[in-house]
Amino acid sequence: MRSLRWLALLAGIAGPGLIAVGCTTGSGDEQGMGGSGAHASGGSGGSAGSATGGAAGSATGGSAGSELDGGGGTAGDDASSGGTGGEPSDASVDAPPGCIPITLVGIQPYPSSPDSVLYSYYVPGTGGSQEDEIWIEWYPPSGQSMEAGTFDLSAAPDNNYSTCTHCIRGAEDVVGTNATKTYFPESGTLILNDIHNPLDGQSKGSLVNVKLVEVTLDPNTSVSTPVTNGSCLYINSASWDLVAHPVEAGTTCSNAEECGDPNHLVCDPATATCQSGECDSQDKCANPSEQCIAQVAAAKVGACYPGCVPFSTGNGCSPDHECVNASWDQGTGYCNARGTHTVGQACTRIDLSTDCVAGSVCKNIGSDVSPDFRCVQQCDFFGTTTTRACTGLDDSCFLGSVCLQTSTQQVDPAGIGELCGINDYVSCGLNAVTGVVDGVCDDAFSSGTYRCYRSCRLGNDADCHGSGTCTDAHWGNGLGDCK
Repeated sequence: MRSLRWLALLAGIAGPGLIAVGCTTGSGDEQGMGGSGAHASGGSGGSAGSATGGAAGSATGGSAGSELDGGGGTAGDDASSGGTGGEPSDASVDAPPGCIPITLVGIQPYPSSPDSVLYSYYVPGTGGSQEDEIWIEWYPPSGQSMEAGTFDLSAAPDNNYSTCTHCIRGAEDVVGTNATKTYFPESGTLILNDIHNPLDGQSKGSLVNVKLVEVTLDPNTSVSTPVTNGSCLYINSASWDLVAHPVEAGTTCSNAEECGDPNHLVCDPATATCQSGECDSQDKCANPSEQCIAQVAAAKVGACYPGCVPFSTGNGCSPDHECVNASWDQGTGYCNARGTHTVGQACTRIDLSTDCVAGSVCKNIGSDVSPDFRCVQQCDFFGTTTTRACTGLDDSCFLGSVCLQTSTQQVDPAGIGELCGINDYVSCGLNAVTGVVDGVCDDAFSSGTYRCYRSCRLGNDADCHGSGTCTDAHWGNGLGDCK
């Protein structure tokens, strides 16, 4: 799905709250390799996103061990406070000869397909320096439900990606929508203790003694074929518990995760208590001036926050609240209480506060494996008078309206209209005068040939500054390319 790969541009961070719930965009970032699709029926996952997962653990995360030895909680999303709790795993025990023992950092729902796809990073990394991932996908037979039980991954139908009901897939060195190597189980056991039907993302299970071998996947049939003398990975054990345990309504909270069931409960911004979901994709907020914001990535319900228009004079927020940008086109925002941390300082991602001073928000500038939440400055990406929008000497304004250190981001040196040297959907067109990274490398208009196009809001040709018109590049988020 081409629209999902947009998040790959931000290389390490995404704009605050950019997954839709109801009338506006909510929270969360996507990450992972696009699925090739079991049973030749289409992709199971979206395109790669930026590594903006939240810190491991939280009130519901695991307390034992660290992220790297599997004992901590699962890695959370940028728009959630943490994971749902990791179980310790030891991938170094009894690894078959020639196999690399790996540990899963934390198993969590994949934001674009939370009902049927789980994923996790694994350590130590293999191949190059890019991220490596393990995917767990559910494909119930037509007309049937998923059932709890113990499943031999070497037995039909789970012994091939084209037929599997319980699919385990590895991806090494994920870049954009591609990976240098793909893995599929040769042997091992999946124990599924609990899974909800219809699928809603809630399940509990574990992997035991899983040997994954390098395979090729047929792009038309999804048949997985082992590579002769290929690489091998081994998971001794890994487990997850994503079954919600809701708390009593009215319980004090600062994050939706504390309410236990993000598909039905939210942390109400007005009362700081757990309450039933206040809006969803069908029902907007009762007050039309409020915005529906998902407090947890891919949650089915959202919370109603006071609405505002980012970067506008008199945006409607009270003096102690920040107007947080919540859409790619900067047309939608919500008011959230400010904190005390200054730009560059460590912060905590909280649903009821930015935890940062005026003009900034708390974002993960690290990765899921090594999270690093810092206060970053908001910037008017589409502003017409922007000059050095970001105050940091090494900072630039990136799509998503946040200031990031340019030296730490993947930015193609191509200028607007020039051919890109990186054949992927990365940022480009850094304007040394305004300090805005104006464009994206895209092959939408010439497949396989990546050119730096200026980013624009559909229907707003003024964003192209007289050079072309804003053309739909099918990102699916209200943005296009100037062509």
